[in-house]
Amino acid sequence: MEVYMHKYLFILLLSTLIVVSSLLGNTSRSHTGGPDGFGYMWIDSDTTGGPVFQWVDAMDGTIIGTGDDEYFTVPIDFMFNYYGFDYDTVYVGTNGIIGFGSHLAINVGFNSTIPTSGTPDNYCGIFWDDLNVTSGGNIYCKTIGTAPNRIFVIEWNNIFRYGVYDDPITFEILLYENSGDIVYQYLDATISTSSSYTNGLSATTGIENGDGTDGLLYQYNGDPADNILVDSLAIKFYIGEDNQPPVYNTIPRKNTFDTIPVIETQIMDASGLASDSLYYNVGSGWLSVSSDSVNSGTNTYYYHIPAQPRGTLVQYYFASMDASTNSNRSLDPSNAPDSFYSFTILPSSGVTILFNYSGTQDYTERDYHAYITALTEAGYSFDEYDRDEGNSVYSFYDVILFSMPTPGSDDSSEVKKLLSWMDSGTPTNKKKLFITSCDLGYQQSGHPNGYPNLELFQNYLFADYVGGGNDGLDDDPTTVTSGKIWGVSGLFTKGDTISVFARSPDVINPSNTVPYSKSIFTFGDGAWVAHGDTNQACGLQVEYPNYNAVYISFNFWEIDSLFRPILIQQSLQWMTGIKQRNVSVAQQEFSIRSMILSYDSNNARARIFYTIPTESNVEIGIYGIDGRSIGILFKGSRKSGIYQADLNRKLSSGIYFIQLKAKTSTSIYTKTAKLIIL
Repeated sequence: MEVYMHKYLFILLLSTLIVVSSLLGNTSRSHTGGPDGFGYMWIDSDTTGGPVFQWVDAMDGTIIGTGDDEYFTVPIDFMFNYYGFDYDTVYVGTNGIIGFGSHLAINVGFNSTIPTSGTPDNYCGIFWDDLNVTSGGNIYCKTIGTAPNRIFVIEWNNIFRYGVYDDPITFEILLYENSGDIVYQYLDATISTSSSYTNGLSATTGIENGDGTDGLLYQYNGDPADNILVDSLAIKFYIGEDNQPPVYNTIPRKNTFDTIPVIETQIMDASGLASDSLYYNVGSGWLSVSSDSVNSGTNTYYYHIPAQPRGTLVQYYFASMDASTNSNRSLDPSNAPDSFYSFTILPSSGVTILFNYSGTQDYTERDYHAYITALTEAGYSFDEYDRDEGNSVYSFYDVILFSMPTPGSDDSSEVKKLLSWMDSGTPTNKKKLFITSCDLGYQQSGHPNGYPNLELFQNYLFADYVGGGNDGLDDDPTTVTSGKIWGVSGLFTKGDTISVFARSPDVINPSNTVPYSKSIFTFGDGAWVAHGDTNQACGLQVEYPNYNAVYISFNFWEIDSLFRPILIQQSLQWMTGIKQRNVSVAQQEFSIRSMILSYDSNNARARIFYTIPTESNVEIGIYGIDGRSIGILFKGSRKSGIYQADLNRKLSSGIYFIQLKAKTSTSIYTKTAKLIIL
């Protein structure tokens, strides 16, 4: 009788295969796959050398939980290595998926292919589909065997596909302690009442690494067509012969004030490492050191180089060899030493200007790139430092440029250092601060006196917070010409209009209790109806016995890119008396751009910015659309640098052209910009 039962079962399974195959087309089944970039391969139970289907019943183990689109944190009784990292915890999702290291999107029922950059990452998709564990089914786990050969089992038992509640499925994953193998087993993968969902036709099966850049796909929504999930199927994911070199994940070391810097990298390899080295060059050739400590949980390797004098440029790269029989080797960067990483032990020799930023606050790097570009265009030598390291030393510098896109409590210790630095100035040797922040005033609401950011805002920049708002400035981040601010006094010509983009800048006023600050910019309404905050301040100039400061209540990147270097240059010229240092526009091209400052029926005012990369005889002229010369704005010799010329005359509505003619010792250059008067 038992023989006949197996015969009928075989006929039923064969019928299922024929039905599914007729739906998908006749494609030969794949039984092996890989390797991926890490070295994982897969093989199924339908080929020689594949895993044998041996169901492990976990129902006598621990019930993990039930629910729809849920996940649960489950401890593993041993360390399990997945894509080079050790884990003792796994996140189990009700939708047929487990994750390591992060639960992000482990509960999502909308499956995707492998690999993909979207979440989830670092997961095993056994039968990743929109499943429901609320109608009688359960998820179980248990550990079998003894160390070091234990197996951790997670079983989805009698689980329904969402919307189909008359034919459940049962499957499991096995994690092997000693070998690191991963086995998927399918006791019942057939949903006989649904040709759309049966046998994984709407599921993902495979493995993916921690950042979604690598993985192995067994099947996705029934593709490849014959790699469907059938009853009594087993799939093993394993590390085959290791032909893969070690894989690096390096975040380049930024500038530091630490004279004995720590340099780190992550190195992943299926076989582990036989050796690893950091090669560094401080000016006398390449030297090497081995790692002095390793975080095995994250595969982070730490290296120390000998103490170096300040101003040292450190160049470095990594080299390693794995412990496989193939002794695979790897470099990072891959073409080292032709390419390498580098950083400077601050301060640089002769540099008195520091650009201080927070990589966490400025995670899009908009402010960072805006500052770097503007400082370079303005011709200043400067150091840059990410204060998230928490080791700023301001005393080396006379000028600080401070970027604060989203000020908060994480800035407190660094702001305390900044205030001490400002206090250290004297009437004959003032400190100079240039600071931009769209939320410095707003963020101080509710903080007590003595809170460092509040101290900076009220008692050092001498600002009063009026409120926030867009003042008619557009929220569209695709343009920086969505509104205007007006120069009113001090550094800039009264009436100058600067294009800006504002999300929600602070509306501020100079303190009316002390005489140290005054407005230099106020809000304009641009093309929109004036708001109540129009003509209130968004920029202050501070003169105090110990320091000078310029404070703009915008993030720096929100200011028109054309005006950024001019703002830097004029602010630093006022504070230091130095207009340019080590002009570095020589690699730039000749260029010209115009910007309307104001226009009325009697007069048009525009500012013309132009770049001269090499000493030239220059002429800036304005022409009508018919080519008729209207006037010469500048004529004379210019050294390498960025310049401006002002147009201030009566012009009728129309299109005009501003032309730059530059004659060097070897060539003549012509550049043209359009000026439209409405």
